Amino acid sequence: MSVWTLDGRLKLRYTRPQYFPAVATVKQTDLVYRDGAFWLYATVETPDVEPPTPPSISGW
Repeated sequence: MSVWTLDGRLKLRYTRPQYFPAVATVKQTDLVYRDGAFWLYATVETPDVEPPTPPSISGW
């Protein structure tokens, strides 16, 4: 992945969380400086899938 900086393009390495779909395609990223920290916002595209059925709650 790479981002534009004032000095040109900067290549970055990143890891994805376990819950992040492996088949997701990163469409756009924004590097934001907020409250003294950098945050990377990523817009991703994932295939449509059927949401999982929530477990039943007994005792209600």
